Amino acid sequence: MEMDDNRLKEILDNFVEKVYTKGDIKFYSRITHNDTWFAHKENRRATIYNIDLEVEMDKLFPLSENYDPTYSDKLKDAYKIENVKKYLGMDNLVMSIDFEWDSQENQNYSNEVIHPLWRKMTEETIDNMVNDKNIQDKIIPLKGSPITKEEFKDRLNFIIWEYIEYNEGELAIDVASHFITNKFNIDREIYEHARRTIDKYGLQDLDIYNDIGNLA
Repeated sequence: MEMDDNRLKEILDNFVEKVYTKGDIKFYSRITHNDTWFAHKENRRATIYNIDLEVEMDKLFPLSENYDPTYSDKLKDAYKIENVKKYLGMDNLVMSIDFEWDSQENQNYSNEVIHPLWRKMTEETIDNMVNDKNIQDKIIPLKGSPITKEEFKDRLNFIIWEYIEYNEGELAIDVASHFITNKFNIDREIYEHARRTIDKYGLQDLDIYNDIGNLA
């Protein structure tokens, strides 16, 4: 006999709260069904426990007053909710787990705190690169003139921004330059300037991802 959905949700919510989220992570859940999920079983009906783990951006951002250096690991541990099936013995139970990043609180925090900082760091890094003699010495013979601040922005599309690992609950930094910078052979210099700016602002604990030669 199939358990009532409300009762099952209550049991699962309590288990998740006690074993996985432990009061540190907000979550929302619902029960749905799919009558043809298990194509090769006699009982093809799946009971799906859909759970959204609400990420709090300010706990991931190192410069926040609410920063928790263990929060990312807590999110990753909570993602192991899949293991709950072992304890319930329900063969047709399916766990659907997602991180919820798009709360209004996260949008407000990003717009008010994080994004202005990314823009400031981008501007500062570009200023430093324009004034780097080694960079200009590589570019002038190929381009015929020094590269300008505007060209770093508009031609190289250089930017420092956040990189969100949506399926891992992790905030990182994206160093992006969508122009093929290998033409000027300055990938390493771009990355190193960005790295110095990131470290200067106390964000050295965040991983860096980039598309300028995977130099991180």
